[in-house]
Amino acid sequence: MGLFYRPILKGREGEFDALGQAAERTWKSTMPLLELVPTTARGSSGGARRACQDFRDRLRDTMRLGMRIAVDTAAVPADGTLVHGGGVLLDLLTEISAMAEVVPVVRLDDPAAVDDVVRAGAEHGVLVRVRPDQLGTDELGDLLRRLAAEADVQKSRVDLVVDFGPVGSRTARAAVSDAVVRVLDDDGWRSRTVAGGAFPRDLASVQPWELTEIPRHEVSLWSRLRREIGAGLDFGDYAVAHPLPSGRGSAPPPQLRYAVQDRWLVIKGDRHRPQQFFEVCRRIRSHPEFTGQLGSADRSIAGRAENGPAGGQGAGTGSTWRALSTAHHLDFVVDHGTTHGEP
Repeated sequence: MGLFYRPILKGREGEFDALGQAAERTWKSTMPLLELVPTTARGSSGGARRACQDFRDRLRDTMRLGMRIAVDTAAVPADGTLVHGGGVLLDLLTEISAMAEVVPVVRLDDPAAVDDVVRAGAEHGVLVRVRPDQLGTDELGDLLRRLAAEADVQKSRVDLVVDFGPVGSRTARAAVSDAVVRVLDDDGWRSRTVAGGAFPRDLASVQPWELTEIPRHEVSLWSRLRREIGAGLDFGDYAVAHPLPSGRGSAPPPQLRYAVQDRWLVIKGDRHRPQQFFEVCRRIRSHPEFTGQLGSADRSIAGRAENGPAGGQGAGTGSTWRALSTAHHLDFVVDHGTTHGEP
């Protein structure tokens, strides 16, 4: 099996739209890890059940033949709205397992998810998501023994994701700890992935109309560990989002977060001026590293840049801008080397 890209994405409308726009070749090298998020739609009654149903509906709209996803429900607490006799993960798996190849995510600090895997079964294996600081304990071994004994999931059917969360310039230098190397150097796992995210939590420090470059430190992190471990180490990131939940207050300004080889090109307009998105697209399209024919997201950016409102594509909303930025990012990572060798 070749290397795979495992982007970690919030299960929101924009991210699902991005998956729908991603090129077919991207899907063949990608298994997204999708995080269930609380329902925030106006008029919604909320609750864990509603979050699972919204996720189901978005997945149905995005679904492609052969789609493979991992799902993590840790961000949504169980409540009285659940109907399938277990935790949130069981409810979600019951809703979507017939729609796609679904791999449940379990964490060391989420025993309820393991209970749900035991109830639901694990036809497609399990993804274990751990922080680097958890690797020097016995908890990982205890979890693997429980999965084997209670869910009949052996280590060879486990995808391991070591998730560094927010990463900066110092993270790559500190990544090669004995515990991290020892776990990742074990080829008994079905797959091994190093993930992290360097995109800032917000764009408050980015001035309108000033092209800002933000380093993709997660690429350096993966490269350093891959040099230590060797081939077979997969790449994960948070695409164009910060790893931690955002406040998501007022509507964002029109913007693009455009991945290139080792950084993002970021440009934004003025808040409450969505029509400025056409000019944002023109600024990105004029950059020498713009990849105009990479995929549908890049073609959409180019179309808005060339034709403006007359082209029939609206300026969109924050969800639109996030979808375009994320779709380009997914296509770029697969097409430009990170999952095929040193970037």
